[in-house]
Amino acid sequence: MTKFLRVETGCLTCRARRVKCDEERPIWRNCAKGPRTCRYKFNPLDGSPSTGARNHDPVPVTPREFYPDVVTSDEHLALSPRLPEHTALQPPPQPSPHPVANLTTILRNAKSRELSHSPLRETHDIYSSPTSTRLSASLGPAGDSESIPTPFRVSDPLRLSDVELLLFRNYVDKISKWVDSFSHDQPFYCQVPVMALHCPMLLHSCLAASAKQLSRVPPHGNTSLQEKYSFYYQQALREMGSFLVEPHYSSSDELLASSIILSTYEIIDVASESFGSHLKGIASLIQSHGIHGDETGIRGATYWTWYRHEVWAAFQSRRRMFLDENYWQPRPLASFAHISMREIANRILFIFGQCITHSVLRSETNHSHNRLHAQTTTTTISPSELDQALEDWKEKLPPSMMPFCSREPKTPATDTRERDLSFMFPFVWFAYPESAISHQLYHASKILLSLHGPCASATDPLKARRELDNSRKEVLIIANSGINEAWGLISTQCLYIAGLVTEGILERQRTIELIEAYQTKTGRHTTCISDQLRKFWAK
Repeated sequence: MTKFLRVETGCLTCRARRVKCDEERPIWRNCAKGPRTCRYKFNPLDGSPSTGARNHDPVPVTPREFYPDVVTSDEHLALSPRLPEHTALQPPPQPSPHPVANLTTILRNAKSRELSHSPLRETHDIYSSPTSTRLSASLGPAGDSESIPTPFRVSDPLRLSDVELLLFRNYVDKISKWVDSFSHDQPFYCQVPVMALHCPMLLHSCLAASAKQLSRVPPHGNTSLQEKYSFYYQQALREMGSFLVEPHYSSSDELLASSIILSTYEIIDVASESFGSHLKGIASLIQSHGIHGDETGIRGATYWTWYRHEVWAAFQSRRRMFLDENYWQPRPLASFAHISMREIANRILFIFGQCITHSVLRSETNHSHNRLHAQTTTTTISPSELDQALEDWKEKLPPSMMPFCSREPKTPATDTRERDLSFMFPFVWFAYPESAISHQLYHASKILLSLHGPCASATDPLKARRELDNSRKEVLIIANSGINEAWGLISTQCLYIAGLVTEGILERQRTIELIEAYQTKTGRHTTCISDQLRKFWAK
């Protein structure tokens, strides 16, 4: 039996020739003498080495290989009998020259492709054995390279570089709280970090979202971080694309979690030309696996996080939601006494989504060429029914969901150039952020109903105007009093809706300040919606 050197470092050319490599960069001496092509390690997901990777040092963000090193002969694959205690995660020196488009493309392709099983994966259990997690590379005389696809799960925890550890910690401390903001059992904070250390696809998703968020927040924002989040995003997409077409993977918690984390990655942009296009694919994934909002764990969190992203994308794109009450809706309850605050918040979020669909359909009926389409769409709840649902929700609120205290605004400063606008409005404090954001959603829903169709008070125009003005004020006051950043995206959406009916100069100014302050704090690109408000007010 042929013996192979157990080398852990060096270029692929020297390891294939079974000679010692001096590891000098950029061209190592043994290769220069040949002359031979000096090949660096490449990403097993690319299928072929990156051209740039052959001529440059690796990016220092990830100094470890995802798979243990192996030495191969020209025609045979060889695996070292010894394995490290942990598997390390390392991207290639350069991003792939052939990116995998975006999440929308991956989800659309998975939907259209015929479901078939890979012969390679059919021979392995979903929990990959230690041996199957290694990279087996075959280097022929011409330098051709082939690689085994990334395993779905690995038995040993993945190792992280120092920078990856920083990114992963940012996911745990911040991004997971964003995703879990409407999940009472918080699976993306409690479960996903542990799962990610055994699932490369999920870990790449976490690192991508974390790096993108950090790149938008001073002082971290720089080109280096932008390259990192782009790389991790592409890695996660490749892995997801290969597993989505296999039924025993596509319904797994890891894949569902990855899809939602990558959706969070996309939603960081808040609004763009193709904003929210990926949500249709996630809706298909949710529907095909029968995922509902009354489930717990990652499945339930997947539904509500998708719904939270979808309500804003539908409003921005002026379209119906991909999944509405015709797919699933919360069951009626006589009282909220036995459910959590986040479940109560989910109920008003659901009604908010229904109000958005109603506003979109009502807008369509105002255009003659869309009137027939609007009439032939699936029947939706009437404005009066939505208004009644809002009032029923409000009447059932427990004391924990009500304001704890309030104060009147302070006397304005004499120097208008230096005054702090936050002190010029009333203050209301909710003990729990779920309570504050729920009241904002309630009032934003009331505004949408007032703007797009008759409601219960339509027979009394003055009363309708007072209610509209009160809802506008409440949204601004609650935001001005402080909203936890995990709920900030929904809060800025409510501010945007309230801004559509705001006329006071100082109120408009404070609305813009609150929306843009959220971008500075979190990195979400909310400036685009404040710009939309400025254009709307300028009309």
